[in-house]
Parts: sequence; C-alpha cells; structure tokens
Amino acid sequence: MTTDESATIPPPPPGPAAAMAPSDTIGTIGEKDRQLAVLMHLSALTGYFIPFANLIIPLVIWQVKKDDSADIDAVGREVVNFNLSMLLYALGAIILTVILIGFVIGFALWVFGIVVTIIAALRANDGFRYRYPLTIRFF
Repeated sequence: MTTDESATIPPPPPGPAAAMAPSDTIGTIGEKDRQLAVLMHLSALTGYFIPFANLIIPLVIWQVKKDDSADIDAVGREVVNFNLSMLLYALGAIILTVILIGFVIGFALWVFGIVVTIIAALRANDGFRYRYPLTIRFF
C-alpha cells in the first residue's frame, strides 16, 4: 500500500464515546460506578412490593457510598429526590380520590414511576446520569 492509497481510506467511524448524550441526561457515570448506579435506580422498584423501600434502599446506598464517588453521590441524590417527589404526588392523589380524579392520577403516577425508573437504569447502564422529570430538588 502506498501513501497515496492510505490517504483515500476513510477514517473508522467514531466509537460509543463520541456519541451524543441523550437530552434527558446531565452528565456521565464512570465505568466502575455504573453497576451501583443501575442498582440504585432499580432498587426504587422495591417500593411496589415493600412499603417505603423505594426511599430507604436508595437512601442507604447513597449515604454509604456518596463519599467514595461523585457519580454515586449525584445518582443517589437524584433517585432519592425523585422518590420523595413521587411520594408527595401520591399523597396528593390520595387526597384527590374524594372527587374521584385521584384514582386516575394515582394510576398515571404508578405507570410513570415504573417507566422512568427503567429508563433511568438503562441510561445509567449506558454511562449517563439521568435527570428524572417532575422531580422536586430537595437535596
């Protein structure tokens, strides 16, 4: 192969690191922290089986590991804020059951919580920090 031939060969396509971040993300997660970040997001689903586990489990993981990694600190803060927000929204839906619209809102919150938690876990697995929609920032 001569130097002229090598000049006509196109460069390889960019790898996954060169891909644009999804619009619902606020940063990246290091390779070593991804598994724990996914676990923190998915642990919120335990609240559908064990009352308040969606708050307690991510809160414990966050408090234990937040000093080890800035990524885990950010993910834990986001997960806990989202679950606290969902708790407040659910309390509002319970109050609104008096006029029957609370049942619809409660069901919508239930579906919304499952969907965005799974999306957040998938984004964390891809190395991105997910920004939950409709979240009140307590921390």
